[in-house]
Amino acid sequence: MRYWIARRRGLPIAYILWIEKGGFRPDAVVELEQIAVAPDLRGKGIGQLLVRQSLRELRQEVTRSGRRIKVIEVTTGSEQGAIRFYRRALGATVVAKIPDLFRGTELVLLARPRIRARG
Repeated sequence: MRYWIARRRGLPIAYILWIEKGGFRPDAVVELEQIAVAPDLRGKGIGQLLVRQSLRELRQEVTRSGRRIKVIEVTTGSEQGAIRFYRRALGATVVAKIPDLFRGTELVLLARPRIRARG
């Protein structure tokens, strides 16, 4: 589990939480468990920047351990506008719907990061 916190003038304005699933397998599955941006700062690109930078660092950590990120998982409620955000930020697509979970239908999205050729 890894948190990243974005700060402005020393105060937190956004955070992201990533969780790795699957133990010590060579192909890691990571879940973007939570992300939040202060309400008055939403829509200014802070969330996308936080996703890109934290995922870059997470990928480096996973690579240093001799593995790679195979899949990124995200779940979100179907009534939220977050689906567009996850599509833009991660290239995620909806792969499943779980009806009547939490406050309504929950969507499962997956993204498969592009793997760079080694060499």
